[in-house]
Amino acid sequence: MKLRYSMALVLVAAGCLAWQASSGADEKKTTDKKPEPAKDVIVNGELTNADLKDKVLTESFCKTYTFKMIEGRTYQIDLKSRAFDAFLRLENPKGDQVVADDDSGGMLDSRINYRAPTTGDYTICAMSLGGGSTGKFMLIVKDLNIEVKPIVLKAEKGQAAYTGNIANTDQRHNNKLHKQFKITLEEGNTYQIDQVSGAFDAYLYLIGPDGNVLAEDDDGGEGLNSRIVHKAGKAGAYQIIATSLSGQNTGQFTLTVKQTNPK
Repeated sequence: MKLRYSMALVLVAAGCLAWQASSGADEKKTTDKKPEPAKDVIVNGELTNADLKDKVLTESFCKTYTFKMIEGRTYQIDLKSRAFDAFLRLENPKGDQVVADDDSGGMLDSRINYRAPTTGDYTICAMSLGGGSTGKFMLIVKDLNIEVKPIVLKAEKGQAAYTGNIANTDQRHNNKLHKQFKITLEEGNTYQIDQVSGAFDAYLYLIGPDGNVLAEDDDGGEGLNSRIVHKAGKAGAYQIIATSLSGQNTGQFTLTVKQTNPK
């Protein structure tokens, strides 16, 4: 138990040193430029029979690492191994799992892309998919420093629309490829949000001005299309996340927002 805990501290120290060294140098050069992405944190480790087993995959040996993430920054976590089928889990500062992955890194490697909603110490759980597997691995954490600028929707006569594509190069929300939108809603008004696509099974999230998810929907529209009907509890800038049910699909879609109780 002590060994496992000390290894977590080593990764934290390495991560903090990498982030601080990068940001400190940038601040000395200029205060106008945005900080460059921090250096990658790389850990060469090994799963052994002496490791504790994961609390979710209870038959899999697991090593855990604590890593400080900053609100609004996007991180890529890779687990690579030639010895076993890699599996990753990420837990938030409260200890709740926020995302897990098996083979998104290609072959049998795992990859998680995650945008931290809050600053804090997150836990990376590195293990094998198959229970009892052991062997060497490489864990890589990258700060992608992707500044996501939502697409601003401007309502005219209570309606707004957008047609575009979800692509492999798009940002991820909870490891799902998506397009992010911002729209101003008025308190007390009811709005209908539709995502229509012939390319994939649509999925929608509505996020309030305080950052909380207010609603989400899979097939509330016709067929595999999504629909959210929401009465705004307060005026302000709301976010809409347009994605697919699996989160991995790409293709064209149309997003529409209309006020259903026009003045």
